[in-house]
Amino acid sequence: MRAQVTDELICPTYDQDAWVRSQRYRDAPWNELVSLLALLNLQLARVMEASPPEIRTLPRARHNLDRVAFHAIPANEPATLEYFMGDYVVHLEHHLAQIFEAIRAHDGR
Repeated sequence: MRAQVTDELICPTYDQDAWVRSQRYRDAPWNELVSLLALLNLQLARVMEASPPEIRTLPRARHNLDRVAFHAIPANEPATLEYFMGDYVVHLEHHLAQIFEAIRAHDGR
């Protein structure tokens, strides 16, 4: 949302492991986590779809996608919100593949 109203792509960083621990995902029922992630990603998809093309494709010289993107863009190269959106989807697909692999391993397939 911030990137739609600014001329930069600076995203806050965080300690992923600390956030996972403090939010107690390991204690949550699997079906609740699936529902939570499905609804959050559905909303993100709506935001992405509603983002005007001129905002999505605007080159941003100032960004930190060299540190926060799944597939980093060097800090000295411009980045677009469209790239970051696509990178998020690729990152999500990566995690889904990990989950499905863990399920297969658990089921002995």
